[in-house]
Amino acid sequence: MCSLFASAAYAQPGGATPESASDKADAHEHAPTAKPWDELFEDESAPSATSSGDAPPALQEKVSEERTTVGAYDSSQAAEPTELIPVMPEPSAGPPKRLWDIVKVLPILFYTPETSAGFGAGTLFQFRMPGAKGERRPSNISLGGVYTLNKQAMGQFTPELRFGDDDYVLKLDALGAKYPNRFYGIGNDPKDDLYDKYTDCYLRGELDFRARPFSRESFFGYLYLGGHYSSAWSEIRKVRPGDSDDPSVFSMMDDPGEKPVFASGIGPTIAWDSRDGINWPRSGSLIELRATAYEPFLGSDVSYRRLLIDARRYQPLWFDHILALRFVSQTVWGDVPFQRLPQLGGAGLFRGWFTGQLRGKLLVAAEAEYRVPIGKRFAAVAFGSVGRVSEERRTMSLKDLRVAGGGGLRVSVDRRDRVNVRLDLAYGDSFYPYLQFREAF
Repeated sequence: MCSLFASAAYAQPGGATPESASDKADAHEHAPTAKPWDELFEDESAPSATSSGDAPPALQEKVSEERTTVGAYDSSQAAEPTELIPVMPEPSAGPPKRLWDIVKVLPILFYTPETSAGFGAGTLFQFRMPGAKGERRPSNISLGGVYTLNKQAMGQFTPELRFGDDDYVLKLDALGAKYPNRFYGIGNDPKDDLYDKYTDCYLRGELDFRARPFSRESFFGYLYLGGHYSSAWSEIRKVRPGDSDDPSVFSMMDDPGEKPVFASGIGPTIAWDSRDGINWPRSGSLIELRATAYEPFLGSDVSYRRLLIDARRYQPLWFDHILALRFVSQTVWGDVPFQRLPQLGGAGLFRGWFTGQLRGKLLVAAEAEYRVPIGKRFAAVAFGSVGRVSEERRTMSLKDLRVAGGGGLRVSVDRRDRVNVRLDLAYGDSFYPYLQFREAF
């Protein structure tokens, strides 16, 4: 991490100023016996060997230097005291940062209900762009690859660049996977033991750019405006019922996602981001509003719209405790592949339910997480979620809400920017453990 240093002038302790004539006279009265050249400075007209020109040149030069220095304390020169204020030399940059402070290469070991145990390697490179100010949020580049005992393979590349004082943010999220998964159908009331197994081979990418239109010091200093591009290609393979005696869930519906499909869309982004950090915010809010249109003129095989609202609040409490709150609403309409439907479940949203177990064209969910630091590297959390999905707007209501909750531990692998490894145990549809890198939100 780079730090900028500036040279600075310093004044005497207590804001000392040049002595007045009376102060100097009083000090001289109580001074020890004066040396010959001190008497000379009291009365420059007094005869002296050092003023007669007979003194050696070296002594004359020294007397001239001493006279200039003492003259700076004379009250007649009080208007120009800067000669007395030394300038602090610019501090050295110090020893170079350790590679571990900038780049972290970590073995990845995790567990989720969807993947079973997984392993791999990941790199997190945190830095600050040229011109980035102070100790604001760092830019970062993450790259990782994993393989699971369920024969799933995934690779992800995510650079996030922050310029100036977080005035501009550019983020790319690219993900590729061969992912055996389950399909429970569409709706808010899935049957636990009725699902199809399938392998989803997909490539997804999202490019997001946002800029701060007003200065940070203004009332709208946390507002960001921008746009994004989203694309996803997917192909379903090896579809079979979870139980050979059960009918296929896919056979009960006609969905465009069963065939290879490519979705491509663009749209605006509005965000309010006052968080004091990214990985472990202690205060502030994040509110995002994203609208995306997937259209054939962008190369998309399907035509549909998506509207997303994601609001988060981080409230500091006593003893550095934090209450994290989240509200999410998603709506899609049009010819939407089932893979792109809003869904609840998984390590990110609605822990305690299998990923995609609840999916529909409308989604509403709320989460709360209470975070308690334990020392410098550890923390404990307790969380709860409530929400539901719906196939149509007219059937969306607050009835039949699904719930989930649990607790967990956090271990910081980067105390500076508080990057955590989290271990959660949640219950919703069943007990599910999660071992993950970074927070759910």
